[in-house]
Amino acid sequence: MRNASSNINCNILYGTAIKANYADIAEKYTSKIKYSDDLIGKVFKISNDEFDVDICNEELSLKVVGIVTRNPSYLMNDLIDGIPLGLKGLLEVYVIGPCKKGDILVSTSNGCLRAATKDEEVFKVALASESSNENEMKLIKCIL
Repeated sequence: MRNASSNINCNILYGTAIKANYADIAEKYTSKIKYSDDLIGKVFKISNDEFDVDICNEELSLKVVGIVTRNPSYLMNDLIDGIPLGLKGLLEVYVIGPCKKGDILVSTSNGCLRAATKDEEVFKVALASESSNENEMKLIKCIL
């Protein structure tokens, strides 16, 4: 059923194809940190408390869940009060230090990623989709 805002509401949607204007698949997770726009691009990991996730401050973490997203093309658990984390697709992420397009990115401090060394590639979180020559924290595109 379509409402006055042209939104479609139904229990089950059957179709052949769906198109979206944005590029990531996301899900909302509970966190002690409340969502705000300044979290977009931050990396979150599985939490050690009663909440689902927390900001990742671990070097080379294997517990990364996703990256806070701005406009996901598909959002699961939309009705819960939580942080929308991109799980797959093209996302913006904060990186610290230089990286080249195609570099493997791993977790580091402050909810950021950094370029991996050859020995660290097993800790991959994402691939850099653009280059950065900055030594400071910078928002770039990555592929999860």
